[in-house]
Amino acid sequence: MGSLTVTTIKANTVTKEGAGAVSSGYNSAAMYQTNLTANSNPNDTSGFTLRTVFNQNPIINESETGAWTNDGTFITIPISGMYIVMSSTAYNNAAARDSPRFRFRINGNGQFEESRSSYIRVASGHNEASTELVTAYNLNAGDTVAMEFGQAGNNGQSTTIIAGDSYITIWRIA
Repeated sequence: MGSLTVTTIKANTVTKEGAGAVSSGYNSAAMYQTNLTANSNPNDTSGFTLRTVFNQNPIINESETGAWTNDGTFITIPISGMYIVMSSTAYNNAAARDSPRFRFRINGNGQFEESRSSYIRVASGHNEASTELVTAYNLNAGDTVAMEFGQAGNNGQSTTIIAGDSYITIWRIA
């Protein structure tokens, strides 16, 4: 089988053809994406803290039923289903050895998955780092998704989220 290189895919229906002409369908009409805001000091505590980090002007806002809402802190799910929730968060810091982390919060409950790979060295011009988290949740219409941030390392608490390089995407897969 050959390789496939794709730069952009946007579709409401994708069909997979399997062996023996068996096919299965995929249909999604619910996707939301927005940048994060430049929230200063998201890692000022060793525990997780809910932060207002969502830009309220979405990049993608699609739903065949219901409507996505975003008040800056919470994004509300418009239709029940299985969702991929992902965020890429970039940080800038002037203090050495900072290590911010984040996790998703569903309906007020912090989830067990967390992203902790954003150590910021702050030496020789290395004052930025980024980290990603991709996971799946079974969500109902009206559920809320938020982000909690905290400090993973023992040093540095002067972090700022780089708004232009940070985003969240929520995509219904089934």
